[in-house]
Amino acid sequence: MAIDRTVKFTVRLNMLNPAHVTINKVLNELNLDIFKSKNQFFIDAATYYIENYGQEELTQPKKEKEPEFVSTEDMEAIEERIRQAAKEEARQEANKEVMIMVGSLLAAIQTGGGAMSVMNKADAAMETGTKSISDEESEDYEEDETLVQSALRWMIND
Repeated sequence: MAIDRTVKFTVRLNMLNPAHVTINKVLNELNLDIFKSKNQFFIDAATYYIENYGQEELTQPKKEKEPEFVSTEDMEAIEERIRQAAKEEARQEANKEVMIMVGSLLAAIQTGGGAMSVMNKADAAMETGTKSISDEESEDYEEDETLVQSALRWMIND
């Protein structure tokens, strides 16, 4: 089965319009020695018209998309969304770290038979599989006494 590569157009002629009547008369009396078919006549006529009138004048130019600018208010809204997302991610990461620390402390208490063993930062990190922080880095962290006391009370009650 051959692929049909043709495009079809329909021409309607109104017999009350004198220009249409003339076109109909020429098409019906077309000299087929000059033109192979009515179809070829339309193709030659359209080609002649395009070449002599100019394709740019006949077709609608493609509209170029106007560049869009981001306003200051839009930028501020974007920045705020980024900040909120970063805060939420940092909060989730901090919660995860606290849970690891509490879990390692609880594991140390349970393995020690209820007595807390003394562990240094490197041992605790090795046991939990986390990276140990240096003394310089630990100075950057503030110890939340309330959180520490709550965690210890929670572990003792278990």
